[in-house]
Formats: sequence, structure tokens, C-alpha cells
Amino acid sequence: MLYKLLLPFVVVSFSLTLSACDSDDNERKLTELQITAAQNPVPAGYQSQLTATAFYSDNTSYNIDATWESMDVNIATVDLYTGLVSAVSPGDVTIQATISGGTGTIDLTVTDATLQSIQLSPESEETPLGLEVQYVATGSFSDGTSHDISSESGVQLTSSDESVAVIDQDTFKSESRSVGSTEFTASLGGVESNAALLTVNNLAVQGITISPERVSWPLGLTQRFNTEALLSDGSTIDISSNVTWTSNSPEVVKLVDDGGVFQGIELGTSSISASLDDFVSDNQAIFIVEDRVLTSFTVTSATGTDAVPVGKTVQFKALAEFSDGEVYDVSGFRQVHWQSSDPSVATVTLSGEVTGVSIGQVTISAYTAYANVNAQMRIDVTEAEVEAIVVEPVDQNRIISESGTQQYDAFARYTDGSIDEDVEDDAAFSWSVETHILGDPFSTPPDASVDANGLLTYIDTARFPGFGVVHGNYENLSGVTSVMLPFAQLQVVTSASPVLEFIGTLAASEADELDVEYTRIVAEDLGFNEYYDYVIMNFDQANTLCDELLYNGHDDWRLPDAGELNALWQFADGVDDPFVFSMGWVFGRTYWSSTAQTGGHDVVSLVNASVSTAQDQSLHYASCVRSQ
Repeated sequence: MLYKLLLPFVVVSFSLTLSACDSDDNERKLTELQITAAQNPVPAGYQSQLTATAFYSDNTSYNIDATWESMDVNIATVDLYTGLVSAVSPGDVTIQATISGGTGTIDLTVTDATLQSIQLSPESEETPLGLEVQYVATGSFSDGTSHDISSESGVQLTSSDESVAVIDQDTFKSESRSVGSTEFTASLGGVESNAALLTVNNLAVQGITISPERVSWPLGLTQRFNTEALLSDGSTIDISSNVTWTSNSPEVVKLVDDGGVFQGIELGTSSISASLDDFVSDNQAIFIVEDRVLTSFTVTSATGTDAVPVGKTVQFKALAEFSDGEVYDVSGFRQVHWQSSDPSVATVTLSGEVTGVSIGQVTISAYTAYANVNAQMRIDVTEAEVEAIVVEPVDQNRIISESGTQQYDAFARYTDGSIDEDVEDDAAFSWSVETHILGDPFSTPPDASVDANGLLTYIDTARFPGFGVVHGNYENLSGVTSVMLPFAQLQVVTSASPVLEFIGTLAASEADELDVEYTRIVAEDLGFNEYYDYVIMNFDQANTLCDELLYNGHDDWRLPDAGELNALWQFADGVDDPFVFSMGWVFGRTYWSSTAQTGGHDVVSLVNASVSTAQDQSLHYASCVRSQ
């Protein structure tokens, strides 16, 4: 199988100024200097790596060292030698690269987007002691964009047990130290990622094997090889990124990527081997470079269209058909030389990714150096189009009670990075909501509606906890977000002064959706032998739940004291099973209070209002309260 690498760069725009060259027409000359950005636009406070690629008259191209300069250091600065941009404040800025023979520029946009969340992946992995796992931190921003933030200098990596493993700050690879488990987190600017679990086992590597064992490709094509390790328990794992790759005839087949990608550069045969510490692969793969006749060479868009909106990046493919009837995708790994006839209209990366820059027509060409043929495709760059609808709750609620409301806003993000905050006013825009049950899939879900202005109303509870998925719909796009619709209803104690609001018992499914920490799940009978899972927790967990809760647009929830829980019991006195079944509350155990006592805190029964003192590590239900 051929392997294609899509280079992770977004090309935005560039210009080229060439200095005078020697008059000898046979001398290689610089024809283009293309600047690419790892991220564009860039949120203020974040970085983007620039790369300069020189294209020459002999149809070769190289990433090249340059000196860099920012035309407005108040918007962004750039390292003189590395091309690393640091975004300072919102605005547009031009960055210039200079090499011997010419200069090139790129226009960058710095936005005011803020970091909302971080995803550290993989979320769960197991590896033998001594092997590495590659991690990636992806940041999601307020403008709906997502960027790899692994290389940001401010990212802090932590391990819950550094004696087991840590993550290298520079490479983002794990370094295992002993057998056990640890959780990694990444944080930046006060935003913390999920916990990524790494389990390090004591399995030993018994041998390593390369696949495929034998390939035959035409001159110039590439192949990715994989390496599996046989472990002491008989299982196997992929260790392709941990080994050192070698070609015994690098003049015939050369390594073009440390992940095991090789390219045939001369006719002949080479054996491929891999090593890990003291282990050398049990087998050697054979790479045969054959002299096949190229019968057809074409360029096409991966999306099947000849139009690219401004700001959008589309993968183009170079397809080579040979005399044996086989067709190969030769787009990446410099198997072909890509070029745009007018970079001010559209640019193309070394792997064939085309980005629209301005409205107009442009020709995208691919040249095969090993077959000396050229293929072209004429494309139209059209005006920027909406690529995503982003839906957000106004007050960031994740849970609302029956009869509660939640206001939503929507905005459209265009391919050029611009934002339309008035998309809701467009006649093609509409709101909708669908509700789901957590638990019995055959039960009727909760009832909720959303009006034309994006106001969600939780109309009626269901037999089990549920959630609503709110859609902002525009043409063939839909932005979504979700909100919890709990079964246990909010209790308003009007007899108290001030009036008190209590949240209901938290179901296990709700706690999981809200990332609430608890200790145990208990099954409670809601009546008629219908059981449902609720959560019990220690005092610290209950106190944290209330301190961090955002419910019905309020963030002033707290753990009630014993007197407030007694007021709740008195308010419901005389009602048969007031908190069971119809209200979704349970009272199989007592509820935590904030009233401190020697050795712990008071807990209160909602069956008879009895009060007792419990140690803080004991397990009870939790309800949170706020004063109206």
C-alpha cells in the first residue's frame, strides 16, 4: 500500500521578489519562494511556525533556512532565524522571509479568540516499560477553531505519578520509569485538559517483525513499513515510531520519514531493517524499484470539484498509471513537484494541498521528476463560504431544571476565518432540539422546545434523566451543543426566608456527563421495583460539586447547612414520599451538610430529619442550595 503524508501547513499568501541572476540559461534559478504557516489565523498569545520553501527552475524544491522579519511587531513578532511567530494583538500583519536570491512574504491574521478546552490524546494507552507513546494536545478556541498546541511554550504537563512515567516537554512523548499507571494532564492559561491514562506493564519485547515483507514499485514512489513487537505474553503491538529504520542500499531506496517511509530513487533492490535497543528485526523487508512505463499522469481534486473557496484548503491528487495497469496516488512525500500559476489566487504545498487566497482562476500543476511529465488542472477560487455553525449557551449552562430555560446564540464561521454573528437573522437559519433518555432507551424522553430566538425551555421530565441536543441549522450545516435535562426536580422552599432552591439527587449518568467526581454508584428503587443508579460521595466531593456547579444560569450554589436541610424536610412534610418517584429524589441514605462537627460534618435524613455526625470520608448523597 502506498502511503501519503499530508503536510500540516496552511498556505495563505505569498509574494516573491527575485534579485538579478546569472545570464546563463542553464544555471538553476530560483522561481518561487513560498511561505507556509502551521496556523493561520493565530489567536493572540499563541505561536505559529513558518516555513520557507524554495522552488527552482529545474523543477526541484527544498525547505530552506531564511531570515525573518515582521512588518508590525505590535501585532506579531517572529524569530529572526527560526521563523517562529508569536501573536501579540488582533490584526493583520505581513511577515517577510529573505534568502540568497529573493524574498517572500506571508499575511497572517491575529485574532482575539480564547482557549476554551484542551484534549490530550490518546486518552488511554498501555505500553511495555521502556517504550514511548506520542501525545498531542489540541486546543479548542472561542471562534470554533481547533489547533495543535503541543509546541506552545506555556503548556504545562503533569503526571499523577512521576515514578511511573512523565511526558517530555519538548517531544510530547512519554518516558516510562516503572510498572504502574499514571494520568497525564496538559494545562495552558488556566485551562486543563482531560486526564490521559497510561498503563506501563512489565511485558518484555521478544522480537520485532517488519511488514510488508516485499514490495515492488515504480521509480520515485514511496512505501510505509510497519514494525510489530512480539511481547512476552504472546501479544503484539505496533512500535513503528520507536524503532530506528535502515536501508542497506540508501542510494537505491532512501528513508524519507522516521515513521518508516522509504522512497525508491534508483532502479534496483534494497533490504529494509529496523532495530530497537538490542533487538534487530527478525526479518528484512525487500523494496524493489522497477522500470515501469508511465502511461497516464493526471491531477484531480480529492473532493471532485474544480472550485475552491477563499481560505479553504483542498487536497489535490496526482495519479500515475503505469504499463501494468496499476494507478498510484503520488501526491505526497515529494514524489511530484507541485506549483501554482498564480500564488496570489491559490497556493499549493509540497504535498498538493491547495488553498484559495483571492477570487480568480489559477492552474495547479504537478511535475514528475522521475518521468519528466507534467499534468495540470484549472480551478476557480470563489468567495469564502460558511464552513461551520457554532452554537453556544449564553451563560454556559450544562444543566437546567424542569421549567427552566437556556438561551443559545449561533454564529457562522467562514473558510477565510471571518465570523458572521448575525447568521440567525438569515431566513435560511433555524433552531431545533432533540431530546434523549439516559437509561431505558424505550422510555419516553424529556420534553423540551426551542423557539425561533434560540430560547430552550425544559417542559417536562421523563421517567429517567435525559439530555437535549440543540441544533443551529443553516443550509446543509448544523452546529450542535447539549444540555442535561435532569429527572430529579429542583425543590423551591418558599417557607424559608430567604427562599431556598435545592437541586435533586444526582444520577450516575448525569454525574458522568458533568464530569462530577464521586465514589460509588447505588441503585435505588423509584417505585414498582424500578431501579435507577444514583451517586454517593464523600464530603470533599460534595463540597466541590456545589462550589463548581453551574445550574439554571446560577453559579452561587453551596452545600446546605443542617438547618437548611431540615427546612427542606419540613416543607415536604405531610406529602406521601415527596422525594421519591414523582420528583426523582431518593433518601436511601442521608445528605451531606456544611455544618462542621468534631470528627466530621452533620448529615441529615430526609425521611425523618434526624441529624448525625459522619466522618468526611463516609459516603452520602449531596444536594446543593442557593438563596433566591
